[in-house]
Amino acid sequence: MWNNTRFRVEILWIVILAATIAKPVAAQEAFYFGNDLSYANQMEDCGADFKEDGKVKDVYQIYADHGNNLVRLRLWIKPTWQRSIDQPDGVKEMYSDYDDVKEAIQRSKAAGMNVLLDFHYSDFWADPGRQILTQNWYFVGPREDALADSVYNYTHKVLSDLNEEGLLPEMIQVGNETNSGIMRHRSMNVNYEGVEFLSDSWSRHAKLFNAGISAARAVADSADTHIDIALHYAGVGSGLEWWYQNAVNNGITDFDVIGFSYYENYHGSTISGIGTQVVRLRNEYPDKKIMILETAYPWTSANFDGNPNIVSDGVTGYLPLNPANQLRYMVDLTNAVKNNGGDGVIFWESAWVSTGCSTAWSEGSSHDHVAFFRSDTYDFIPSGAGQWMEPYIYALDDPELVTFRVDMKSEEVSDGVYLVSDFDGDGEEEVSPMFDEGRNRYSITRYMEPGSNGEYYFMNGDEPGVRETIPVECASEGGSNRTYDTTGDIYSFEFEWASCTSISVIQPQDPEITVTFAVDMSGVNTSNGVYVTGDFTRVNGSDWSIMEMQNLTGNIYTYETKVDTGAEGGWYFLNRNDWGYRETVPSACVGYYNADRGYFLGASDTTFAYKWSSCETFDLTAVNIEEESGRTYKIKLDQNYPNPFNPATTITYEIEKPGYIDLSLFTVHGRKVMTLVSGFKAGGSYREVLNASELPSGVYLYRLKAGEAVLTRKLMLIK
Repeated sequence: MWNNTRFRVEILWIVILAATIAKPVAAQEAFYFGNDLSYANQMEDCGADFKEDGKVKDVYQIYADHGNNLVRLRLWIKPTWQRSIDQPDGVKEMYSDYDDVKEAIQRSKAAGMNVLLDFHYSDFWADPGRQILTQNWYFVGPREDALADSVYNYTHKVLSDLNEEGLLPEMIQVGNETNSGIMRHRSMNVNYEGVEFLSDSWSRHAKLFNAGISAARAVADSADTHIDIALHYAGVGSGLEWWYQNAVNNGITDFDVIGFSYYENYHGSTISGIGTQVVRLRNEYPDKKIMILETAYPWTSANFDGNPNIVSDGVTGYLPLNPANQLRYMVDLTNAVKNNGGDGVIFWESAWVSTGCSTAWSEGSSHDHVAFFRSDTYDFIPSGAGQWMEPYIYALDDPELVTFRVDMKSEEVSDGVYLVSDFDGDGEEEVSPMFDEGRNRYSITRYMEPGSNGEYYFMNGDEPGVRETIPVECASEGGSNRTYDTTGDIYSFEFEWASCTSISVIQPQDPEITVTFAVDMSGVNTSNGVYVTGDFTRVNGSDWSIMEMQNLTGNIYTYETKVDTGAEGGWYFLNRNDWGYRETVPSACVGYYNADRGYFLGASDTTFAYKWSSCETFDLTAVNIEEESGRTYKIKLDQNYPNPFNPATTITYEIEKPGYIDLSLFTVHGRKVMTLVSGFKAGGSYREVLNASELPSGVYLYRLKAGEAVLTRKLMLIK
């Protein structure tokens, strides 16, 4: 079946390309404001009809219109593993291959943006723990000279073919997150892990890096142009500086860009620390560009599908998680790089929204809470980090983020809520869509210099005649508009619709806590799934969304989410994605709305575990799990202490019977990073000390497995 969403957008970008065919891409910018859009084409095929202000719009043009001047695109060689994933109709067999990348480059350049082509030299994700050779080079893998020839020839052909189409990228990346080297494993197993180890030799790595670099230089010379060549390390601090010095010491010198990934909760440091790091790199390598090639920050902790979130936690100074703080984080980080001599920042996968498509691990997106688009309507979020590339922000002198907010509790808002003002001072009113915060509140943010002033008003829809009528007591002198003035450090203007009454801002408390909902479905039909709904499931303005629960084991189903400390509300379980299939909550445990269960939260992580349609509770941490033999095997896994920790923490667990157990540590992507216990244990309680001194900061999962019984918990390492 043909995907109509993609058809409409393809017509749009073809028209844009035709209209701009004679317009060259802008010359290299003094600073790169970039986004990795590697998922964008696939998201359209998966049904995401990207919009701005409710109108379908070419996703690449949306980015260009907000100041994006560099699009990063990953390139895999032969990603045939994607064929084994069951995808919706209209979705191609493979993405991030040459054909997909070629289309993305066409669309990026048609919108006037430069391109960074990221050569993974793999068929799968290349990262610090996974540098897997493409299957095309399996037989030359052990022979480094032959492999270097393959790298050169492949790089040369890709760039030559693109050049013939007028699509030569302005920058390329030789390898992706190559902390431990490049192409270190010959193949991957069914879990997408590297196997058949090849080499840790840096003389070998240097030969392969230089082969890719030489090929790019040859194509650029023949095209009488220049291609910036970037290398890429994941992390910051002394490891980053050592890596580049080691590369140079091993003869990798003909590159232009010192690139690195920076995710604060994973890599440590702070925004000010990044500024200091850029200064040190600038002093050490005055002839190189310095760029953050990957970063991100969330605007919510909500998960809109079954794919676990990554980059899920906020950091001090940028809480609570909301679009405004996402924007503030990105602007502050960009200024730390820009003002200290850096050359660019790239936000990773901001168009990876939640759809019915699947990754290698799960259906949905791990970045839906980070993306610049709502996951229900795919509309651009006007108050979030999608603004961070806007040129006007960086032209202001010591700007502050100003918030305008309106309470629409008595109004019908089906046509959206808008702010109207002449922010640019050009005499033309600017109509801007506002973000639905929930609880009838709508907001929009904009950077302004201290002492800025002007007039504004709110509109209930974007058509003439739907503006608010402002009482004379708070209207501009002799006029009918509201006024703003940021003199005196006033950066928030918040009112009820058509009223002079100020509103108190309803903000999530800091920190949020993890709340787990669990149900025992013994004796209940679960063939149509198990679900939970309640006040905590608000998704992009939609109250009481029905959320699917995960089958933990047997008849036990769970759903985990983040909820504000001190929050309260109603909730209940369902055994179908349909309001008519809810449980009947006994009157003895009705806590909200006269018919529903209730939650009343404190400041600690909380679990609600009940039998279906019952007040009877159960202990989720000690569930009985059936083994293949039919016996039950009782295990218990406690939360590590302390948590967060650095660098050591203690994990306590209990097994009922003797047997073989495995206690291991994983990244949130599912990659094993450490085995703590693997072997036979007698029944009883045990304590293991985890020493994570060699691991970067971040969230990890620790898993206890005994027979078929499995329990998993999260821990956080902060250095």
